[in-house]
Amino acid sequence: TKMFGYTLKELKKVRGLNIFEATENTELKQLIDSGIDSRKPIIYESPAVTKDGKKIWTQTTLTPVLDKEGALKKLVAIESDITKIKDAEKEILHQHKEITDSINYAKRIQTSALPDLRLIALHVSEIFVLFKPKDVVSGDFYWFADVEDQLVITVADCTGHGVPGAFMSMLGMSMLKEIVVKEYITQPDVILRKLRREVIKALGQTGASGEQKDGMDMSLCSINMKTKELQWAGANNPCIIVRDEPFPDREADLTSENKLMYEIKADKMPIAIYEKMDKFTLHEIQLKKGDIIYLTGDGFPDQFGGPKGKKFMSKRLKELLLKIADKPMEEQHLILDKTITDWMNAYDEKYEQTDDITLMGIRI
Repeated sequence: TKMFGYTLKELKKVRGLNIFEATENTELKQLIDSGIDSRKPIIYESPAVTKDGKKIWTQTTLTPVLDKEGALKKLVAIESDITKIKDAEKEILHQHKEITDSINYAKRIQTSALPDLRLIALHVSEIFVLFKPKDVVSGDFYWFADVEDQLVITVADCTGHGVPGAFMSMLGMSMLKEIVVKEYITQPDVILRKLRREVIKALGQTGASGEQKDGMDMSLCSINMKTKELQWAGANNPCIIVRDEPFPDREADLTSENKLMYEIKADKMPIAIYEKMDKFTLHEIQLKKGDIIYLTGDGFPDQFGGPKGKKFMSKRLKELLLKIADKPMEEQHLILDKTITDWMNAYDEKYEQTDDITLMGIRI
């Protein structure tokens, strides 16, 4: 009477003489059978209408009472009005849909801001980008510009991932466009220095204690397409070069039967406010046809998985890149994608992706 406004006599007349007629839950028979089998109370939810026409939601706890032979003797039902809870759930679902729709639209914007790989491919022999955001939108990004025979290419890893990281990535791409395309600056160490200054300015960073250290790590190269001279600078993220003959002034980090790998170390400082902000180091290397350049963030090597739930690690990644360097870039992309997916799903133990993953390969 309190919940529905009916007397027992009215309820029987309106809803029927038994529980199956009275409920709008079409699965009640199966629920009762399962309760008898398990000898446990059954909890279910149902829509209902009160005497005055108000629509409500009820939660019923139905306890089967059995006799000594285990046959059903009676049912004890306790009903609660959960309309406010269901209304709150409905509002949460509505808000979730709005947020999801907004993020999906943001993904379209971010995707359109990323460069078309077909345009980069016009300047190099082959290229691939393994781009796996942790969430719908990414804090990683890749970018390029062609400025008077200088091909400027970068892979960047912004602080955070998801929506905060995506804001930083859009900011980074916008600032790079100003520095490289509008100001005609193509020397990597200068680009990183100017970019750091702009990031600090845009985020109002002062270096005060407790202040957020938002920024980005970056591996940025500038290739003269006529002379094949590579200029490179890095903020925390390295550059890896694989070729079939040694550099005259460098010792290879890894070797195989027909390939050598060189890792150019990055400066250990981000593009953001930092305790000791030195100039970024410029590295100049003479490339030749067939050389492969790999630019990567830390998402791939830092991914947990494998038989022991450990990080993939940079050493394992470099060994893999050296092993597959002879293969076409499209095949390399597939191998790398499968490798990291298998690593996250090793031995029936599924590990969540911990960060955005971006890895670019360029064959000169």
